[in-house]
Amino acid sequence: MIFITFKDVKRDTWEETYDQISSILRQEFERHSELLESEHCNIYKKAYFKTVVEEKADDTDMMMSLQRLSQMLDEHYGILLASFIRRFETTLLPYTVFCWLPDI
Repeated sequence: MIFITFKDVKRDTWEETYDQISSILRQEFERHSELLESEHCNIYKKAYFKTVVEEKADDTDMMMSLQRLSQMLDEHYGILLASFIRRFETTLLPYTVFCWLPDI
């Protein structure tokens, strides 16, 4: 399951907002550390994973991070993820992303 919410991202500048969003995404990667041991994810995807977790990912890597995490989970579990975006009216970045895997 992937659960990410941006409802508490309320910063004064884009740079601060970007840093907080990146931190939220890194935390979600850390939660799925089992992917680093997966036989179904190749060495390049594992290297990308480490780049995100170790805060070495560039802007493009971070923009693609949720998609790539979803792909890695799909490869690892063999099940396509479903994604939902929920909007909150009162926040600077009003979105929550829900993805989950069915029971295996």
